[in-house]
Amino acid sequence: MRVSLIAITCAACGFDHGVSSIGGNGPSDGGPDIDGSRIDAMPDAPPDARACWGTFVSTCFTTLPSGDLTLPGTLDTSSAATCTQIKQQTDGPDLCVIAAQTIHVTGPVTVGGARPLLLLATDTIDITAAGLLDLASYRMSLGGGGQAEIVGAGEASGALCGSPTGGGSDNAGPFNSGGGGGAG
Repeated sequence: MRVSLIAITCAACGFDHGVSSIGGNGPSDGGPDIDGSRIDAMPDAPPDARACWGTFVSTCFTTLPSGDLTLPGTLDTSSAATCTQIKQQTDGPDLCVIAAQTIHVTGPVTVGGARPLLLLATDTIDITAAGLLDLASYRMSLGGGGQAEIVGAGEASGALCGSPTGGGSDNAGPFNSGGGGGAG
């Protein structure tokens, strides 16, 4: 008698999770039915997930970049104050990351400095008709992430061709020096 009473009591129990099934013909194929209630209050702390962009070079932020940013006429990527974040890479140079919700380029912007520039907008990068982003290297002026001039193997510094140091393959001195490190 006791066993049948327990069986009847359990058969009367039920749980309605409030999620409709596809087509009304049983549960969906997306996984097991929900076994719990929905969240009825806002979280008391922000989520600890980070916002990340990029595949080859992934850049993450603990808070989402926001606001509008209009780039000034000159950017020096060597200055940490210019960058929203300095992204360190294991197999490459540090990057100067400038991030905002919207980035505007409304006039000529010349970029220079030791770090390559990475512009990241969560919404839009707007380059107007008058906008120009110049990252080129010119004589005596390196572009963003530009490298100093080097000649070849054997040079201890960025000396120019024809220097008297005679490093490998730079043809400094007599032209019959044979070069450096070759088979001849």
